[in-house]
Amino acid sequence: MSAFRGGFTTIENSGSLEGFSNQCMFISILHYLRCVRRDNTITLRQLRNIGGLGPDTTNTMFDIDDQRFVQAIRRIANHYNIQINVHYANRNGDADGRWLGQPAVTFGRSREVVPVVAFGVHFELIVSSGITPDLPITDDALRRAGTLSVHRYVPIIMTSEMNQIPRIPPPPPAGFRGVYRPGRIDVPTPSSINPVSSINQHDTDDSNSELINQLLIGIIENKETIAFMNKEIQSSELAIAQHRDEIKSRELILELSGGDIDADAKQLIQAEISSLNDIVSRYIDESTEKSKLVNNLEKAIQASTELIQKLVK
Repeated sequence: MSAFRGGFTTIENSGSLEGFSNQCMFISILHYLRCVRRDNTITLRQLRNIGGLGPDTTNTMFDIDDQRFVQAIRRIANHYNIQINVHYANRNGDADGRWLGQPAVTFGRSREVVPVVAFGVHFELIVSSGITPDLPITDDALRRAGTLSVHRYVPIIMTSEMNQIPRIPPPPPAGFRGVYRPGRIDVPTPSSINPVSSINQHDTDDSNSELINQLLIGIIENKETIAFMNKEIQSSELAIAQHRDEIKSRELILELSGGDIDADAKQLIQAEISSLNDIVSRYIDESTEKSKLVNNLEKAIQASTELIQKLVK
């Protein structure tokens, strides 16, 4: 099996805990230790210490390209004798769409698997999915671990009335990236996802019930997509803020160094600033496209709701 088309359930987290921020990857592992191993004594600070992370990463997002984090996750996996599998969340609108594929990256080797999903730069522990091990997590375990909440993500299903459901492109095939930078999203116009035109395809007396059910499914799916996109937009905003901080720090180095820095070092820093600015621009463009998509889906939900109201009269 290369991919799974069904939905999946996660334990939600905001990335912030115990005074730390942008720690969703480590919080996902912490949730596993607390809810599956029932070790409610472990703290995020202790988990980071096991990974060997210092105060310089207190508010730094996990990035697979940063060896500090790679080594930290490996140390944690070895310490607890667990295997941490990271899966991309990929939402497609085509008939052969899939959502969760095989792990994009694995840390540690063990029969005890800790499945984690990556929503762009945000991570959550997968409780169940159909392709990952179902974790034996009870309501009591969630309560004891800190009143945690779970969320069910439902994949988009193609219907004859909504055959223009928007797509999110799959992640790049060349390995996992801690910072997900997808290509341009094709944003449909409200008319292309407005099911009102489909009413003429049905006998209004005999097929209203079926059409209403399909419209309701479409509304639910669009709401799930909006929630998913808003989470990605939030993650992009965090990434933008972090990259801008990095730009400022490099600009400050150039400013404070005056003429004391050699030409090669200055050129390298300037190249890094240029690259970071390009990344920020891409994130801004992606967020703009996603915001347009959210707006169009909200209009589609309103149109479907109005149509349902007409059909039930």
